[in-house]
Amino acid sequence: MFFEMLGSGPSVLSYIFMAIGFLACLIYVISHSNINFGEKYKQTDGKITRSELVSYRSRGKSYYRPEITYEYIIDGEKYTNTRIYKNVRILGTTQLNKVEELLLQYSPGAVVNIYYSPSNEFQSCLQESTKLSVQLLITGIIFFIAGVVLKSGVIDF
Repeated sequence: MFFEMLGSGPSVLSYIFMAIGFLACLIYVISHSNINFGEKYKQTDGKITRSELVSYRSRGKSYYRPEITYEYIIDGEKYTNTRIYKNVRILGTTQLNKVEELLLQYSPGAVVNIYYSPSNEFQSCLQESTKLSVQLLITGIIFFIAGVVLKSGVIDF
């Protein structure tokens, strides 16, 4: 009855599930590859000047995020930034251990690689790519399999 309202039966929903699953898996694979979308950043040395844990509560849960400040010099001019990843901002996570690992990796005084935009030296980051969680891959696989099962008619609505 539900699929009669859609007009074309379970195949529409199965294709939607398969597409979501495929896209989730593709995004995961791209995040773990060396494919670089956008401008290629240059690399220089920098120094961590501040590295702190920020915590807050929202909807009854504790959330954590790192606040890391670093400085670097390009053509004799000093720059300061706080961006960790090139294309992702960390708003907060419930995984305190992940944040603590990041803070240990970027402790104050540590000399680190800085990646910066050659067209705008103010744009920089500590890590040029982001590795997405394996949960995204698992979710993608589950959605894709669910789409295949729906399409095969094993489950009839």
